Amino acid sequence: MVLASCWSGCSLVTDSSSLTSSLSAFCTWCVKRELLDKHPLAALDSFNSAPKIQRRVATREELVRVLQAAPLDRQLLYETAFVSGLRRNELAQLTPAHVNLENEALRLDPNWTKNRKPGLQPVPRSLLERLLAFAAAGFPDKIYRATYARSQSFRNSLEAPDISIHARG
Repeated sequence: MVLASCWSGCSLVTDSSSLTSSLSAFCTWCVKRELLDKHPLAALDSFNSAPKIQRRVATREELVRVLQAAPLDRQLLYETAFVSGLRRNELAQLTPAHVNLENEALRLDPNWTKNRKPGLQPVPRSLLERLLAFAAAGFPDKIYRATYARSQSFRNSLEAPDISIHARG
């Protein structure tokens, strides 16, 4: 328990499987140095890492229904998410300065991308123009931060057109 509490804040240990692997390596190290007589985790079975819920890709028709059912202030946000594949935080960080009409892409800043590298995400020009028009019309950029910060917002939008994010089967 002492090791687990020490490692709980470590970003390298993200789940029970990683924690077990790290702890097992430490025990192996202790056995080799004769600090332990035998490996205490030798009989431990591996964890079932299969996802409990199978997710699926939405169909084009389902995406259209989500956009039609979504409130107006979220439609552009959802369309940008669907087309670009950007994560919630990445969407929240977007400003008009990130729109690159010349390359028809969104400029991704390394300060907020998952891989911490700059990039360009191709997006249809029509969507980029609508994003710029939306920003130029004086709509507050806080709409996206407030809307997308609530994790249930998107799931609630799926309920109206009766779409499941789980695999059928």
